[in-house]
Amino acid sequence: GLCAVARFDESMLKRCRTNIANKIVESRGTQQLGGTRFQRCRLQVTNFISECCGTMWAPLAQYHDSATCRTDEVGDNGVTVLEVKAPDADDDRIILYFHGGAFVLWSPNTHRELLGRLSMATRARVVAVNYRLAPKDPYPAALEDALAAWRWVKEQNPNVQVAVGGDSAGGNLAFALMLRLSQLGEQQPIAAFGFAPWLLLHPGHMEERRQRSGNSDNIKHAMWNRWAGNLAALYTHSHPSDDPLVSPVLASVEMVSSFPPVLIHADQDEPLAEDAKDMASLCRQAGVPVEVKLYSFRLSPAHVFQAFPRLYRAAAADSFEQVDKFLEEHWTVDRTSRSAHEEP
Repeated sequence: GLCAVARFDESMLKRCRTNIANKIVESRGTQQLGGTRFQRCRLQVTNFISECCGTMWAPLAQYHDSATCRTDEVGDNGVTVLEVKAPDADDDRIILYFHGGAFVLWSPNTHRELLGRLSMATRARVVAVNYRLAPKDPYPAALEDALAAWRWVKEQNPNVQVAVGGDSAGGNLAFALMLRLSQLGEQQPIAAFGFAPWLLLHPGHMEERRQRSGNSDNIKHAMWNRWAGNLAALYTHSHPSDDPLVSPVLASVEMVSSFPPVLIHADQDEPLAEDAKDMASLCRQAGVPVEVKLYSFRLSPAHVFQAFPRLYRAAAADSFEQVDKFLEEHWTVDRTSRSAHEEP
């Protein structure tokens, strides 16, 4: 059958049309106010449209990959997870995955096709977290949901090995989760991977790095810093963006020392390639095994190219193959006794 979260009928279509129309009217009514209020209305409209599209695309993805899907509620905030399992996936392997979307957009539904391919490539169950989004629910809501999902997965599957991963803002949550586990002295995942993880949200540090890296005259990087700074403000609200739980590359070596092995992939020409390099450097300082691969494209920047297999077929396939090989090295490693207080 179709994914339970992906059923789409005529009544839902009518509700989508009505809600989108209402939000457009609402945004028109607040446009003259400018600033954050109009921006929030626009994000609400965009996110609702994308969720409707994701709801329609999810059944198509299942017809393609034949993966089974189910949803579960975790935590006390009504947060749900979508489990996607390819036909040959091993029940004893789980990837806890966090979707991207700059902390303000998308959901497991919009990433359903990627989740199916990931499950197929790694032969693991992929549990994607439908965490709360900013600006309605700013930091620390998403991280709280990530921690709740992690604990729920471990509670429901006490003898199963769990890796974590994510793309862009979801990659941020994967690393922030490991930092939070380090703070709490709780068990770490067996491995972690990120597709172009967004790991630095502090505007000052971003601009300082741009100047230091020789990209001071790079319009692409300057535009990214401005755009990213605006979105980061929606996520952090009044919380300091130099908090390592917000900007994981600013974490101390001590906090990172409990990390499991890490793999990061990104386009070498996108601004977030610098985040990948900085996190790799931090991991090496902490003695954490880390692999980084930066891809080169004619059509660039290719942010989270793994999500666009038709445009970047060879690279997307190679990235998933590398993730599979990376995880295969660690699925059988017993890390149950490793905590934040042990030496790597």
